[in-house]
Amino acid sequence: MKVSIITASFNYEQFIGQTIESVQAQTFTDWEMIIVDDGSSDRSVEIIQEYAARDSRIRFFTHPDGKNHGLAATVQLGLQKAEAPWVAFLECDDIFMPTSIEEKLEAAENYPQTALIFTDLEMFGERDKSKEKYFEKLRPVLKKLTYPTSMVKEFFTRNPIPTFSVVMVRKELLQKCDFTPLYPPWLDYWLWVQLAHYPYFFIDKPLTRWRVHQDSYLNRKKLDQKLYQKQIYLFEKRLLKNFSWGFGVNYWLRKFKEKLRKFRQSIISINLGRRRIIFLTKEWKW
Repeated sequence: MKVSIITASFNYEQFIGQTIESVQAQTFTDWEMIIVDDGSSDRSVEIIQEYAARDSRIRFFTHPDGKNHGLAATVQLGLQKAEAPWVAFLECDDIFMPTSIEEKLEAAENYPQTALIFTDLEMFGERDKSKEKYFEKLRPVLKKLTYPTSMVKEFFTRNPIPTFSVVMVRKELLQKCDFTPLYPPWLDYWLWVQLAHYPYFFIDKPLTRWRVHQDSYLNRKKLDQKLYQKQIYLFEKRLLKNFSWGFGVNYWLRKFKEKLRKFRQSIISINLGRRRIIFLTKEWKW
């Protein structure tokens, strides 16, 4: 089974060679690497063309006008060029471990109902304590689930798939997605939310090396708080759209019961005559 690997390229001349070589080093060899450059102004295009000239599996594209069109348009162009039924992603500053594609395909064959496969990762480069803490909390959550599984509930509380570079997804499903998030750097999160009701499979192995550095795509963009709130609303709206009523009602009922139990446990005493409730941490009067 052939796999299409899509890489969106933009001004990472210092990293793109390592990214390509990590694909060439894969134990699974029946792949095509589709690199779409989004108007780079450094030597990225020249470097990619050199690799493509030596390896016919590397297919290089640019936008027709050669200008910068953004991540969504670049990924969509790569998707249009993809020939395989499965699409893997590798950002142009990240690295695949040698068995990354092989192990994803093995999961796809063993669990044919799966729509999206993602893996654990290893961070390298600059130190980022906030990301390290995030993964410390995320990994136990992912390990508790039984796969393949829908991940609608998980997407309500966090982003369980923090980078494009750990994902392999069915092309036919991805082609049906909307590619217009309000906040462009969250394109991957926006796409996976739309597919969250399909069966996902997690490989509990770091099969991608995620490069952490100050010039990353996320760090280039300043977050607009109003835009952030609107985007969160759209995420939730998308997720609720994919809820079955039974699952949704049961989920929120369980949440309500948990809140009620915590509320009861925190009360020390209630005095209705004096209109006072005393909690462990404060007193409430009315």
